[in-house]
Amino acid sequence: MLGRLLPALLVLAAAAEARVENLPKRYYQLNQRCQEVARLLATGDSRQAYELFVPQFQKEVSFARFDSALVNWYRGRRLTRVKSQLIDVRGLGGHASTWVFFQGEPTYNYVYQNWLYTDDGWRLVWLSNILNQTMQFGHRDSQALAAVAQAALDYVASPAGLSETRSGLVLPDTVVVSWPGSDVSFRSGHRPVLTIPLADEPGRMPRVPFFFRFGQIRVLGNLATCAVDLKPTKWKRLSSLRSTHSLQLFFDRKNGAWLLNSSGKKW
Repeated sequence: MLGRLLPALLVLAAAAEARVENLPKRYYQLNQRCQEVARLLATGDSRQAYELFVPQFQKEVSFARFDSALVNWYRGRRLTRVKSQLIDVRGLGGHASTWVFFQGEPTYNYVYQNWLYTDDGWRLVWLSNILNQTMQFGHRDSQALAAVAQAALDYVASPAGLSETRSGLVLPDTVVVSWPGSDVSFRSGHRPVLTIPLADEPGRMPRVPFFFRFGQIRVLGNLATCAVDLKPTKWKRLSSLRSTHSLQLFFDRKNGAWLLNSSGKKW
């Protein structure tokens, strides 16, 4: 939205800045980035906002598409106030909330910021309610996606990964994995792995207490992020898992292999 002029706006700092001297450096740096997003939304500087994103986003989503999405989000409305607050930093991931107030509207518009810590510092991954699902990225390399999924399964199916997701879980004798296609074979130690198509997931399940389903996977150069869901089956009485538990994982690519860097959010 080049040339867009907005009125003078009040950008409120997050409460976390009050005692910045006690915050870890990475946390403080992300907090500063979050406030920058608020300022750019206030001024309508779409070019600088675009340049905050990870390089893979800029490679796959043109500036024109991003600028158009931002214009559509504004819809000609006049901002009166913007407030951003850092939620958390977990592993290489960071998350923040932004509340945007438009003139004449009784309530705020909510924007969720998703960040990734890279070699170049904190870079944006997603802005909810501004970006749309046609602007997804990091999904083109199918072989890399499968390799990241295997690395994620290696961890979440291990004792450490299971306990981090939900204490008391025991890996079934047969590991069941849900995957969008049928062209990928997974492994899990010496246990047999049954891969079921995602479309058939609600159908008949083997007698196992839970199975693994991969959420969104993004390959971002030599970094990758993957969400893994542990979902109970109708045989859930066989384990302590009563509802879906999810874990976000971050990976580094070194010498052609994906290695676990850190764990992120759990939900």
